[in-house]
Amino acid sequence: MKTAVSRQLREKKTLDFEDLFDIARQFAVSVPALVWQMKSAGIVKREDAEKLAEQIKGRSSYWETRTNDPPSRRPLRFEALAIEAMDKGLMGTGKFAEYMGISRREAMKLLDERADKFWQEESRVEIEVIDS
Repeated sequence: MKTAVSRQLREKKTLDFEDLFDIARQFAVSVPALVWQMKSAGIVKREDAEKLAEQIKGRSSYWETRTNDPPSRRPLRFEALAIEAMDKGLMGTGKFAEYMGISRREAMKLLDERADKFWQEESRVEIEVIDS
């Protein structure tokens, strides 16, 4: 977990909700569960974990839709990495569609829906990571 957090930080001091979601997807857990595991591992302070848990209560449903989706043909980690590569501009829509086993049109729709949900969120959340 510490390695995943370190990779996500990339010279930042805080993680935003999207960062937390990406890490949670790697471990196939919810964002609140990830926050408490980070607290247990000594990555974040208890008071920060409590504050964040309150901030994200109800908001994580935007990101946690996978519980209602039919089982994926590919591991969630694979999908998360493909989405991360798209977000970072490391992969084009065509290659993303190929990796995900969907059409280019479906890939564009998926990415548009993801962007819409992200921008609909009213406030951003961040959590400070303890230096280890």
